[in-house]
Amino acid sequence: MAEKEWWRTYFEENYLAFHKDRPFRDTQEELDLVQSVLGPAAGRSLLDACCGQGRHAIPLCRLGWRVTGVDQSELMLEMAQREAEGLGRDNGGIEWVRADLRRPMADSRFDAAICLFTSFGYCPEDSENQKVLESIHRALKSGGAFILDVANRDFLIQHPYAIRNWWQRGEEYILEETKLSPVTSLATTRNVLVSTEGVRESEYRIRLYSLHEIVRMMVEVGFEITSAYGNFPAEPIQMTSPRLILVAKKE
Repeated sequence: MAEKEWWRTYFEENYLAFHKDRPFRDTQEELDLVQSVLGPAAGRSLLDACCGQGRHAIPLCRLGWRVTGVDQSELMLEMAQREAEGLGRDNGGIEWVRADLRRPMADSRFDAAICLFTSFGYCPEDSENQKVLESIHRALKSGGAFILDVANRDFLIQHPYAIRNWWQRGEEYILEETKLSPVTSLATTRNVLVSTEGVRESEYRIRLYSLHEIVRMMVEVGFEITSAYGNFPAEPIQMTSPRLILVAKKE
């Protein structure tokens, strides 16, 4: 079983081996939705919560946003900084911050915030995950917009075969299987990498939420939900939607 705070080492040791290229497949569709929801950058400030390698932060900076990318992984932030070097002096104005999002970061600093690619729910306790929402809410200016994108718990329950997947990367084969506990709603994912060098395995777990659960948590910390989508690019939300993409504003 994955350790309680698996993310403290996973993104330093295992993430790239299994997911080096995979997240970039959907980046443009994700950015299209972000732009349509948030509107023109016009020098406004944006918080990219769990920014990872900067695959959203860097193109948003190119569009004119003043971006702060926050992540707990030293390796991911180093990769983001190297990638941003092409933006010119001071990484094009992007600020990279290593921090635990459960702790308050700033007060009323940002015009908008994003947290994409199921980067929420890393803690098995709802109270700990809610601290992340509280931190983001606190960091936004009054009326600031927030986009949260997570996997839909109800989709996995209704589509059990969707949680078994494999793909080929050069001469390597990667197998992925996710098991969802109906009691705790914790999704445990096991990855297996088969290559000429042998077999490598990793495991992590994420607390997944249904729509009503995530809406309740966001409202409790002070967000007003303004719209919701079930997948990229901006598909209407349904119980069978693979994702929950919530758009909210700070009241």
